[in-house]
Amino acid sequence: MAIATRRDSKYLALVRQYLKRANHVTNNDILEYCRQYHSQLSATTIHRITTRMMYDGEISIAPPTKDGCMRFDNNLLPHSHLECNDCGQLCDATISLEVLSAMRKKYNNFRFDGPVLVKGRCKECQV
Repeated sequence: MAIATRRDSKYLALVRQYLKRANHVTNNDILEYCRQYHSQLSATTIHRITTRMMYDGEISIAPPTKDGCMRFDNNLLPHSHLECNDCGQLCDATISLEVLSAMRKKYNNFRFDGPVLVKGRCKECQV
């Protein structure tokens, strides 16, 4: 039985190009970028592309936007995030083992087995 190979489309190439320079993006962010080059591109096509990329392990899921939209992350290494409560900006963060250990002790040996999301206010929103 032959294994079907996936072909790369011009749309997939454009999405990959965008994701190389943008991080923590929604399907709508990707669609807006891609429509600069292909105005007829549909939201369904972008959804299919990002679903395929997630399935293939090219991107992962980031914490959702403030209004609940799914965000994608091109950083596949284990990491946590900082999120601004005001503007919703999301950035990668590395939480040290010392901090996680202190939190574990403080909260009755609670075990952290995934990324941590820390919320606050970004520098721009503090002004």
